[in-house]
Amino acid sequence: PTVGNIRFSPDDRHLAVINGGNLGLWEIAAGREYRTMAIKAESTKIPFFYPSVHREGRLLAVGLYGGVGLWDLASGSELHFISLPGINFTMFEPSGSLLTNCPAGLFRWAVKTDPLQVGSLKLGPPEKLPMPGSIYDLASSEDGSVIASAQSSGGFVLHAIRPNQPLRLAPHVDSRYIAVSPDGKLVATGSHGLKSVIIWEAETGKLAKSLPGIGWRINFSPDGKWIGTVADGYHLWEVGSWREGPKIGGGEGAEFSPDGKMLAVESGVGAIRLVDPSTGLEFARLEDPNQDRAGRISFSPDGTKLIAASGDSQSIHLWDLRLIREQLSKMGLDWDLPTYAPSKPDRLPTLSIEVDVGKLGEMIEAYDLYRQAFSFNRLGEWEKAITAYTQAIAQDPQRGKSYNALAWLLATCPDTALRDPTRAVELGQKAVELEPLAAYAWNTLGVVDYRAGNFRSSIAALEKAEQLSPEEYFGINALFLAMAHWQLDEKGPARTWYDQAIAWMESHAEVDEETTRFRDEATALINENR
Repeated sequence: PTVGNIRFSPDDRHLAVINGGNLGLWEIAAGREYRTMAIKAESTKIPFFYPSVHREGRLLAVGLYGGVGLWDLASGSELHFISLPGINFTMFEPSGSLLTNCPAGLFRWAVKTDPLQVGSLKLGPPEKLPMPGSIYDLASSEDGSVIASAQSSGGFVLHAIRPNQPLRLAPHVDSRYIAVSPDGKLVATGSHGLKSVIIWEAETGKLAKSLPGIGWRINFSPDGKWIGTVADGYHLWEVGSWREGPKIGGGEGAEFSPDGKMLAVESGVGAIRLVDPSTGLEFARLEDPNQDRAGRISFSPDGTKLIAASGDSQSIHLWDLRLIREQLSKMGLDWDLPTYAPSKPDRLPTLSIEVDVGKLGEMIEAYDLYRQAFSFNRLGEWEKAITAYTQAIAQDPQRGKSYNALAWLLATCPDTALRDPTRAVELGQKAVELEPLAAYAWNTLGVVDYRAGNFRSSIAALEKAEQLSPEEYFGINALFLAMAHWQLDEKGPARTWYDQAIAWMESHAEVDEETTRFRDEATALINENR
């Protein structure tokens, strides 16, 4: 159509512009170098989190608020939306399976191809892994033998050498970010509030190195040489020596290419900088036409596509680096890296996916019951809370947190008529059985054992909680250790623990009502009998 002095050619490949007596002819780019993929309006879930691409390079998964979206990278079409509660993080394992991480649990979804139908995939049913779900980062080693999840106060590691016993990394306050070295030997947790990174040994959970003041999002380079962190710009640190590497700068989002020869760094102003990690020099800059900032960045397995999940427009942007380099090469402006392998044929079979959710609905229902119980508890509706926790356990008998929460309530409920120490001990023991390395489970078992009069067992459980996570639950641990020792007529240790508990409370400005109630109980027992 003609608009003033402008006309497109019939095939839309050229644009003619008449300006005075001059005729300008412009070649229209096909627009394949940059595309935007948006989720369907009826299932919009925001914000967008970390995108991950299947090893075959076509299936894209993106964690969202309220579920996980699946897209076909070739066509840009949305294939499916998996409803999952809360914030979701997701990643494809090297095996090709999909991991989804949300408050309801950490799930593994097998991805299978249909040998009788090209382009047809089957996803699921989900397998719940023996590690607590969370609303924070997820990472794995290069071979998938080590999986790690950030858990607010630290992290959990699921190692192939103990597939059913996750290892807890703690304490690390406000830990929201996590990364695993390619060889699986190291796990790094990044604190949001403290802006710090702690490096742990994946097999033992021992602290290997603390890098103060450089927290936030973290990742290891594919060759394991560097660890990258974000705080006031992106930083590289040499693994082992922990010396700072080249200055990178940029905003929050950053990701290594699969071969480790390039870093994609969000500038903070809607442009992604492609940087040489060995020198910090810039190869090129990809300016987003919409000026959207890339909250999370990911590469396709072959490194030819760059995916940016943006919270600004709630969409996914795809940069085809192969096509961009082809255009740059014609102008003599290509960056100095090996060329990509030849592309596959443009005409690919339509991709379809069949999702088997299995018993996911039951597990989500159990999580919803757990949340309801938690709300009832906060409102002081303790009988309703006890009922809801009991129902949550019946719905998902492998969720340790439900046993733990009910055990705690039955041992510490302000309405003493609702307490049931005997049942609380059974529940506490089950929570420890399901999560043997969770400090909170041992803390609860120590408290419920005290309420049941099992003072020696209480001391052992509370000391185990301190061993697993020193100081994380110190105030309550110390108060009940003081009372348990006192009940056993061990006055010296009792007074020592009591004095330490009081000093801890005085050094912490915000102490909750429950801990204050325990302090008053300990004071009445110990001080009035001095």
